[in-house]
Amino acid sequence: WRTRRHQAAHAQRGSGAEDLATGFVMAAVLTSPLAWFVWQGIADGAPVLDVLGKGLLVGVASTAIPYALDQVVLKRVGAARFAILLALLPVTAAVIGFLALSQVPRPLETVGIVCVAIAVAVRSAEDETAEEVVG
Repeated sequence: WRTRRHQAAHAQRGSGAEDLATGFVMAAVLTSPLAWFVWQGIADGAPVLDVLGKGLLVGVASTAIPYALDQVVLKRVGAARFAILLALLPVTAAVIGFLALSQVPRPLETVGIVCVAIAVAVRSAEDETAEEVVG
């Protein structure tokens, strides 16, 4: 993703579909060495279509669906609120990790989570105040 972000920062912006296609090409090039592991799985007796089908499912589920949902949400809520939602992702991940996997955040991680939550609350309050002044 870092390579994709760097490229996107220095390239002319295209449409969402062009950006998605560019991202998929970059991902394919960067992950093509993983084909060796797929080949090893097939050599160990796994059916070819089973391995490729699962790989395709993982690729679509982990890349295309989240990207498409991000684009829908961005259009509906606007850039400012979308940025707030993105800021909450680490907090959400920590809560899910705690509830589903019993992962307890370390003290410094907890401080970071609290700081993010406070920053989001302050930013949300500023947005509401600005809307009241304008409205």
